[in-house]
Amino acid sequence: MITGMCATAYGFFAAALPLWKSLMLYPAAGLGATVLMIAGLSLRCWMQSQPALGQACGNRA
Repeated sequence: MITGMCATAYGFFAAALPLWKSLMLYPAAGLGATVLMIAGLSLRCWMQSQPALGQACGNRA
């Protein structure tokens, strides 16, 4: 949410985009940040080898 809001504000004020184009940056930036966060947390879950984390990750650790 914060990433999308910052991208919208930057697009409108700094890049001088029209309002409708800068509003379209909101879902695009939010989606990108969400995908990166999920990928990072999944990779972290796969890489750790703690016994308590094993069941939370489907016993892959």
